[in-house]
Amino acid sequence: MMRPMEAAWDPERVRRALRDFMARRGLRVQPWAKRAGLAESTLRNFLHGDSSSMTQRSLEKLAAAEQVTVADMLAESAGSDEGGRLFDSALMYDVIASLERHLLKYGMELPPDRKAHAVLELYRTYLARRSQPVDLERHREDIRRLAAADSASG
Repeated sequence: MMRPMEAAWDPERVRRALRDFMARRGLRVQPWAKRAGLAESTLRNFLHGDSSSMTQRSLEKLAAAEQVTVADMLAESAGSDEGGRLFDSALMYDVIASLERHLLKYGMELPPDRKAHAVLELYRTYLARRSQPVDLERHREDIRRLAAADSASG
């Protein structure tokens, strides 16, 4: 049976994610491989494209050496969206939590697809305004329209 990691295995994406992870943490191949209990050549050859094999166990050792999960270490483009922009998980959390509180406060409900759309639009809005806190009162009418469109179609 194929594990999820193996099913989606893309050596280039993993290489890019590992390089990005190393850059963000200021890691160097030799000390990181040593802390993980891997041969330096295993990591170096994979990163340089001389090898396309990196076992799940090796990835787990690398992640453990940095006290993160493999998923966190290999997060989509190591925390970037498709355009290469950094993904701000704290902002996404704030947007989702704020939207849930807002919906509860005003007694509104959104089906999952509309809620996902609202989260994505709000995330993009606040990502562009990095320094501003998430304040959904200014988006109250947009959220009401989404909720009203759902109740009109149901």
